[in-house]
Amino acid sequence: MSSLRAWLELTRISNLPTVVSNVIAGAVLGGICVDHSAWEATAQLFVPSLLWLGLCIPCIVYIAGMILNDACDARIDTKERAARPIPSGRVSRGLAFVTGFTLLAAAVGLAFLTHDHDVVNATIALVSIVLIYDFLHAAHWSTVIFLALARAHASLIPMLAYAQDASDHIFERPVILLPIALAAWTLALSVLARGEVSATRAFARPHAIGWMIACIPLVDMIAMLFAAAWGPASLCLSLLILTRLGQRRIEAS
Repeated sequence: MSSLRAWLELTRISNLPTVVSNVIAGAVLGGICVDHSAWEATAQLFVPSLLWLGLCIPCIVYIAGMILNDACDARIDTKERAARPIPSGRVSRGLAFVTGFTLLAAAVGLAFLTHDHDVVNATIALVSIVLIYDFLHAAHWSTVIFLALARAHASLIPMLAYAQDASDHIFERPVILLPIALAAWTLALSVLARGEVSATRAFARPHAIGWMIACIPLVDMIAMLFAAAWGPASLCLSLLILTRLGQRRIEAS
């Protein structure tokens, strides 16, 4: 059990529901781009198909990114956060690197299985963004822009998958506002969390950061309400609650 908890902490699993929320909202909006009604776009999520791979990819990349983040920060965490899984010795750094890279490779592999070049390109972009951030974020606070881009892709990839042949029109429609809004929220959150700007240090508290992370599904919920997708909107709210409950067990960061 201690080993399982170590991996749950390493992956920051309590924040995963926020990615699931992004994925669901993106997929519904993608379906709407194919001229489906909100109800039809929602129903399509329950139809087994290769489109489900577009739902899985952002979640896999999120987990991989969190693992690699700690692996890259192991030396810093030894001094500043010795209780984290790697510096505490509960997870080896080498295994973390292997697991993280394996998951990223799996995500790219799943993207190719969709036979959708837009999904493949977006997945490769997301993986690149995650690697750039994980390996360079300690150098300067401005690298938080990559976190914002990663969060945008969490909704964009399923959106492209479910838009199918209409994916070329995504960037011409209001649905593109969801990835943009998620990026903006994440950028603000990340700057506050880094506490690099003196004016934000008072807000960079674990409790406040936890709430800001948990509230990411609110962005998805608002998008679903505008799309008249009532079921997904309720689900996004439920995922917010699930995130907060999870954060009581696994600290948000």
